[in-house]
Amino acid sequence: MTSTPTPANDPSARRRWIFVLAAGVIVGGGVALAVALSQGGSGSAPPPEGAGGADVVPLVEPQETFSIRVRWPGATAEEVDALVATPMAASLGGFEDIDDLEIVSRDGEAVAIATLARTVRSPEVAKIREGAARRVATRLPAEAEIIAFRGDLTAPPDHLVVLTSDALPPSALGLLAGGPVRARVEVLAGVTDVAALGVPAQEVLVSLDPARLNGLGLDVGAVVTAVRRPREVPGGAREGVDRGGLADLRAVVVGAGADGAPIRLSDVATISVGPTPGSGALRLDGRAVAGLAVHGDEKLTTDAIAAAVAPELPPSVALGWRAGTATAGHPAGLHVSLRLPAGSTEEGVVGALEQVEAAAARVPGKRSVLDWTQGPGAATLLVRGDWADRAAVEGAVEALRAALAEIPGILVRVAPLDARGFSPEPAPLVVTLSGEGAAALGQAADAVAEAIGGVVGVRSVWSSQADRAQQTAQIDRARAAELGVPVGAVQQTMNLAEIGLVVAELRDGATTLPVRVVVPGEARGGLTVAGADGARVPLASLVKTTVKQGPDRLERRKRSLSVTLAVDVGGRPLAEVRAEVERRLRDVALPAGVTARVAGAPR
Repeated sequence: MTSTPTPANDPSARRRWIFVLAAGVIVGGGVALAVALSQGGSGSAPPPEGAGGADVVPLVEPQETFSIRVRWPGATAEEVDALVATPMAASLGGFEDIDDLEIVSRDGEAVAIATLARTVRSPEVAKIREGAARRVATRLPAEAEIIAFRGDLTAPPDHLVVLTSDALPPSALGLLAGGPVRARVEVLAGVTDVAALGVPAQEVLVSLDPARLNGLGLDVGAVVTAVRRPREVPGGAREGVDRGGLADLRAVVVGAGADGAPIRLSDVATISVGPTPGSGALRLDGRAVAGLAVHGDEKLTTDAIAAAVAPELPPSVALGWRAGTATAGHPAGLHVSLRLPAGSTEEGVVGALEQVEAAAARVPGKRSVLDWTQGPGAATLLVRGDWADRAAVEGAVEALRAALAEIPGILVRVAPLDARGFSPEPAPLVVTLSGEGAAALGQAADAVAEAIGGVVGVRSVWSSQADRAQQTAQIDRARAAELGVPVGAVQQTMNLAEIGLVVAELRDGATTLPVRVVVPGEARGGLTVAGADGARVPLASLVKTTVKQGPDRLERRKRSLSVTLAVDVGGRPLAEVRAEVERRLRDVALPAGVTARVAGAPR
């Protein structure tokens, strides 16, 4: 994916890309924040050499937008697209007030971004949004959760503030950022959404022991039901555990022994508190830090956020990084998107980050680096430096690209930061592919990326999708029926084995933590389900598991799937590069039903 000699130039490599600040599903206070290519503000750097009028989209009055987020834990991006995004597109397609609709599907969630007609005014947005959410809700899976927001939740945040401390441990810094500091920002006028970064979400982990369950004749479904059972509290019944903390949870009765004695949760599980899987880490110059990403209207400034935060900061904590519409401005910088091949581990991403940071340290003028990790496959770095003008920034981009070319096994994109200081400048060329069938569209995107990647003047080609390993499981329904095993029980046990189930909340004073029931990987081979006459049937005898490659994200424009290729250009007039890109695109044999078009990115 880059013109330097890395695996990205290997035609067999998957040429897909997504850059994210903190990817994943919002679970138990964890934060997901996707960042897409965006339009630069009034302080954006000038277009690259050779950019002509034909490649520049004139700015127009902004239109009102709203987002609808649907969470469906445990579902893959493809399942979310089929059973959530497609019904959402059908539900919202009939709204006359919606001018444009984009839906992004990831593992466990979908976000629809509706752009309203220019005739719609601000006071009307809430009514349209709530009506759209009600219509969508009628066509969703029963276990899905829907939330509506004003604005585009997939767009870059408008402001970013980072807390640093030499005295507080990362855990305490995270509690400060995710608690009182966040609360201060949420009540500011003009704030629409606040996401905590680098604050690992905490949850209660109930790790079941299949051997103990089998020995006592208990089914995992009985445990889930017992923990989820509503409890009487002041104000009425409430699902989950509400008082007594971990001690109360350990004492939950999940069954009865042969002698009638109660079997408690602690008899069949280990219970602990720890970080939610996939919580992204945030580091500043190698140190763990915490921060807030804020969406807001045009009246909100970074200075106002900093002023609101200041009273909550002890003397040992400082604002170590800030970006957005701040009157104080921010230094010039670079944006680096990092992706590892499908199947990479989270430890692998951290190791790659360290190599990238070492490469950045060799760039003249580099001052500091802020980075995010997003699970096992991706990371984002912001590099600030003492670069006085556009030429110096471009020189730093080329120097970092050259340094990164020496690192094997990574896919990277390097671009100047936009005017707000945390998103990359838009690529000067964009190729959009549309059609149906995720596999065909992905193959077409790969073919187009390979074809245009060799054009002189094309520095890199990045896709809005990235491949990652997907584990799929198929239930042998005939075998389950033969043995008298309900398919629902098999599905529930499979979910426990794969990602666990959040079945309740533990409330202890002011603290609320989700309770996730899981089966540790090393113990999953012993899982059983109840068959006819109470016989225990091994789960493995009812399920066939396979691992395949699949997209980590799917996008829909209107009702069609789409993939966007961002094409970075340099060292050659843009008009010449675009002409050759269009010529090569015509030579690519696209699958039936797939179309492609080239456009200049908006500035």
